[in-house]
Amino acid sequence: MSAPKSMMNLSTEDIQRILDENQHLILAVMENKNLGRLAEALQFQSKLQQNLITLASIADQQPMRVPHGVAGVMGPMVPSSGGLPEAKLGVSTPTPKLAPQPSHPQHPPGPL
Repeated sequence: MSAPKSMMNLSTEDIQRILDENQHLILAVMENKNLGRLAEALQFQSKLQQNLITLASIADQQPMRVPHGVAGVMGPMVPSSGGLPEAKLGVSTPTPKLAPQPSHPQHPPGPL
């Protein structure tokens, strides 16, 4: 399922408007479910699902973009046999280890 041609030319402001609407729809679904108004909740949920499908279709049609700095973290991108770039992972840095915690609570020393 793909988005109609008119949806493919949405500006970032239009997409943000849909995301904001989705936030309100999620809250409306939750509120109506909590109040036992399941028919109303279902209507909001249906509109939310339509919006999510539209946004997903638009995203699927966009070329994949790697945010600035990600390639530096993941290493250089090298082509695979399938023609798509794969991340060439370098040596990872060790994670810091936490100091061991005592198995029993420490009590302040009593009077000497």
